[in-house]
Amino acid sequence: MSYAPKNRSKIVSHSFPDFTLDGIKLKFVSNFRYLDHIVQNNECDDDDIAREIRNLFVHTNILKRLFHKCTLAVKLTLFKCYCMCFYDIGLWSKYTAGALAKFKSCYYKCVKAFGYKRFNSVTYMLCDLCLLSFDTVILNSKYCFKMQCRMTNNALVSRFLLIDLY
Repeated sequence: MSYAPKNRSKIVSHSFPDFTLDGIKLKFVSNFRYLDHIVQNNECDDDDIAREIRNLFVHTNILKRLFHKCTLAVKLTLFKCYCMCFYDIGLWSKYTAGALAKFKSCYYKCVKAFGYKRFNSVTYMLCDLCLLSFDTVILNSKYCFKMQCRMTNNALVSRFLLIDLY
């Protein structure tokens, strides 16, 4: 994957020579998946947000189907552990407002799967179930990621922090 420089005047060439590894020609890609996080050459996180939306819907539907006879407390514990494991959202930095709005809507639709109707207040649902709001989940993830990066002994991560996070 190649990245274009942020300053367009510094582009030297739009094509790159062929790279080979053990005699096999490597191809350039516009995105790839690394540790289940989708990395794109335009540094946009919309595809990763879409992946997270699909995962949340799939996990919630599996939970509803397999554990429909369980108590609400059991379902909530499973939802928090199985559906709300958003490990990579702390990495998101460039995304469209529409993509994040879709994820927020998905989150609240999945919370409504606990027996709430369409017209129920989101605030009432979250208070009743003792769940965090979507914005709180996002902010907590970003804060935890930054704190873990600051506490690392890795020199590369420390150098990255000096450049990008401040």
